[in-house]
Amino acid sequence: MEHTPKEGAGRPLYVSAPILQNGDPAKQTQQPSAAPALPARPAWQPGPGYLAAALLSYPLAWFYTRYLLFSDSETCRWSMPLFAVLYLAGVSLFAWVQKRPACKESTFWAVCWLVQSLAVALYGSHDVLSLWQWAAWHATAVLWTMSRTGMFAAGKSGIWTPLDLLMGVTALPWRDFFLRIVTWFGSAAKALRSMAGTSRKKLLGILFSVVVALVLCLLAWEQLAGVDATFARLADRLLGWLDWSRWLSPDTIIYLILSLPVGAWLFGLAGGGLRRKAPPVPAQRVRQALDALPDLPSSTGYLVPGGLCAVYTLFFGLQAAEFATALGQGGLSAGAASEFAVTGFWELCRILMLDFAVLVALELFGGPLRTPGHRRLLLTLFGLYGLAFVFLAGAKLGAYIWLYGPTPLRMLSGWFLAVLGVWCLLALVWLWRPVPAARLGILVLAASFAVFCCLPVEQICIGENIRRCMTGQTEDIDVSLMWQCDNGGRLDGYIAAELVKAGWFEGRTADSVGQLYYDAADTWNGNCTIWVQGDLLQLTFQQGVCTDAVLNRAADR
Repeated sequence: MEHTPKEGAGRPLYVSAPILQNGDPAKQTQQPSAAPALPARPAWQPGPGYLAAALLSYPLAWFYTRYLLFSDSETCRWSMPLFAVLYLAGVSLFAWVQKRPACKESTFWAVCWLVQSLAVALYGSHDVLSLWQWAAWHATAVLWTMSRTGMFAAGKSGIWTPLDLLMGVTALPWRDFFLRIVTWFGSAAKALRSMAGTSRKKLLGILFSVVVALVLCLLAWEQLAGVDATFARLADRLLGWLDWSRWLSPDTIIYLILSLPVGAWLFGLAGGGLRRKAPPVPAQRVRQALDALPDLPSSTGYLVPGGLCAVYTLFFGLQAAEFATALGQGGLSAGAASEFAVTGFWELCRILMLDFAVLVALELFGGPLRTPGHRRLLLTLFGLYGLAFVFLAGAKLGAYIWLYGPTPLRMLSGWFLAVLGVWCLLALVWLWRPVPAARLGILVLAASFAVFCCLPVEQICIGENIRRCMTGQTEDIDVSLMWQCDNGGRLDGYIAAELVKAGWFEGRTADSVGQLYYDAADTWNGNCTIWVQGDLLQLTFQQGVCTDAVLNRAADR
C-alpha cells in the first residue's frame, strides 16, 4: 500500500529563494562570468641565421667606424666600395636564409650604391659634392636595405619614398636597436634548453678532458721547442696571435667601443626589417590617415593654380617685352647678358619646387587630379609654365657658363635643373596618362646622381678654364677655381700637366706664377724646382719671367 503523508506532517518546506551555503548570505552575490583569458603572446625567438648575422655585424661595424668615420679621404676611396660589397653580400645572404623574396627594385638601388662607391674610388669625393655624396651614399644604402627586406611602405618607390627613408633612418633601426642583444640571449637560452638532457656529470667530464688535453699539449709543445729551433719559431708564429697587446691597442679599443652602437644600428635596420612581416608604416595606413583629414575646398583646385598661372603669364609677358626691346636695339649687350645670366636662377628653381608642392598637396587633399574637366586643363597649363621656367633657368645657367666658364657648382646646378625638367615632363604626362610618375621621378633622381658622381667634374672645369685663358676669352686662369678643383691635392699633378701642355708658364712673371705655386714667387733668375704630387715641375726664369717649364713624371724617372 502507498503511504500518503497527511496534512501537517513533518516535511521540508518549499522555498522560492535559493539556499546559500558556506558563507554570509549577504555576501553571496552572483558574480558575472569572467572573460576567457587571451593566450600569452610567445616571446620572439631568433630564427636561422640571426646568430651568424649578429656575429658578423661586429667586424663590419668596426670596419665602418675605423675606415669610414675616422679616416682620411684617401682611405675612404677604397673603404667605401669595399664596405658596400660586404654589406650587400651580408644582408642579401641574411635575407636569403630568412626566405625573404627580393623586391624588384632592390637590384636598382644596389647598382646605384655600387656606382656611387666606385665613383669615390675613381675620382675621390668631389669637393663641391662631398657633403651631398656622403648623405646620398648612406641614403641609398638605407633605401636598398628597405627594398631588400620588403619594408617599402607601398612595396616600391614612389611618392612615399621620403617616408621610407625616414622610417629606415629612425623608426626601424632604433626600435630594434637592442635586437642584437636579444639575439644573443635568445640563442644562449636555446642552447641551454638543448643541453638540458645532458647529465651534469657528463658535462663536467667533457670540460675536465678539454682542460687536461690543452695543458698536456702546451707542455709537450714547450719541451719540443727546446729540442728544435725551427719548431720553436713555428710555435712563436702560430701562437703569436695570443699576444693581445698586438691587437688591442688603445686606438683599437676606442674604435671597438664606438663601433658597438654602429653595429647595433645596422643590425636593427637589417634584422628588424627581416623580423617584420609588414612595413613600419604601410602606405594604406597613411592613406587612411590622410583620408580622415578634411579635404581642401573644391575651389582651391581652381583658384591656387589659376592665380599662379596669372602671375606667371604677367611675368613671361614682361620678359618677352624686355627681350623684344633688346633685339630692337641691336641685341643684348655684354652687361645685359651678364645681368640676365647672374640674376634669378635659384629663384626660378624655388618656383619649380613650389609648383611641385602645389601638385602634391592637391593630389593628397584635393581629390583626383586626372578627372576630365576644366581643372585638368588648368593644371596642364600650370605644368607647361613649370616647363617654361625650366627652359628659362637653363638659358640663364647656359649664359652664365658661356660668359664665365663652368665650375663644379654650376655643373651640379645643371644636373639638378635637368632633373626638375624631367619631373615637369612626367607630371604633364601623368595628368593625361596613368603612368607611375612619382616612381619614375625618384628612379631618375637616384640614377642620374650616381652617373653625375662618375663624371670627372674637376678635370672638365680645369681644362675648360685653361682653354679659355689660352684662347684669349679670359685674361688669366681662375686661380681660386684651381684651388677649388685640386680635390684635396689629388689633382695637383693633373693641373701642372695641363698648364705645361698649354704653354701657360712661358712668358708669365714670377708673381703671376706664384699665385698658384708659392715657391716660384721670389725667383728672379735660374731654375725653380717644385714637387707636385710626386712629379717634378722645373721652371726656368730670366729677369723674373718664366722662359721654360718641364714636368718630369715620377714614372719616367
